[in-house]
Amino acid sequence: SPRPFFPQEERHQMVKSLRLLDPTLEVVPSHLKPRLKVHPSFTFSQSTLLISVTNNRLGSTLDSDKMQRLINRMTKKFHIVINCELQDVKRAQLLASGLHVSSQVIPTPTFDQFMSLLASVDGCFIGDGGIMHLAAALDKPQVVLFGGTKVWEWAPLSDKAICLSDPHNVNFIPEENIQKALEEL
Repeated sequence: SPRPFFPQEERHQMVKSLRLLDPTLEVVPSHLKPRLKVHPSFTFSQSTLLISVTNNRLGSTLDSDKMQRLINRMTKKFHIVINCELQDVKRAQLLASGLHVSSQVIPTPTFDQFMSLLASVDGCFIGDGGIMHLAAALDKPQVVLFGGTKVWEWAPLSDKAICLSDPHNVNFIPEENIQKALEEL
């Protein structure tokens, strides 16, 4: 039997779905959180941070100059892997051109290639979208920026995710807040 839905409830999407089966649930039990095992096929010589410049949500992608400033100011130096779909290679190269740290652009034209790359990195700095859920399922630490999306409803199901948000656009999140989250990562 369908259960009544109350849109004013501030619950994660997965909790809302699970409550259709068990209305007493208030959180997602850890044994129900998605987990993936994927064989990494990339090898990097130092800690790597994946950044994706491909995102369907305009308000969920940092401007290249802001992203460059944040990465260049990080005290812990990662090798930066800039991932993208093929149509975003120029955007990824523009980001890489302003970085003063080790970086490389790695387009992934297939889902299998992307998952293998994601399994190979040590952490992620991304906008809200599907990547954050896949990274959570792989148990990757991540900084996720939400622009116009409710964190409480869509956050990755992971204790290793640091989520920052702005009601409209990630570019309005203060840089010092993002910098602090990256340092914690």
